[in-house]
Amino acid sequence: MGAFFLAEFCRDARIVNNRVDGTNGSRVMSIEKSAENVTVAGNTFLNGGRGSWINQPRGLVVENNVFRNNTTKCERDPRRGRRSFVTGDYERYAEMYFTTYEPGGRYGDVILRGNTSTTGPEATHAITFAPGGDAILVEDNTFQGPVRSIPPAVGCTNVVVRDNRGLADH
Repeated sequence: MGAFFLAEFCRDARIVNNRVDGTNGSRVMSIEKSAENVTVAGNTFLNGGRGSWINQPRGLVVENNVFRNNTTKCERDPRRGRRSFVTGDYERYAEMYFTTYEPGGRYGDVILRGNTSTTGPEATHAITFAPGGDAILVEDNTFQGPVRSIPPAVGCTNVVVRDNRGLADH
């Protein structure tokens, strides 16, 4: 399931000061559905295949981490990239993406602060948010690499993106 995997419905978890090398080609970080009160701080996440997947969290703090080239499955190289069995195209992922697992699912109280994100060349975005998010703060992060965008968080409320360095569209 990934280089770092926090299982469903975990509460009060602290993931601090680790080096996570996702060379296995899956997600470099997976925080499974409905995790609550989770802190991810001071870690380095690198070489993952399908970015960092965060599924419908409540009370998540991700701060002072380094994320570097975690979309290797997007690379247009048959030895590293992955083709979709549906379209035949190479898969595409954001460096970090938030999702929901239930219809109308809600998530929120998310803080992304003080992180450094360096994307690979084929990432879709630096961060994306699925509809259903509320109280999301993205501040004081540094974005580097060829893909430095956070698209509008359509279907989310109370989203603040401020004081970030290197964002292409802010």
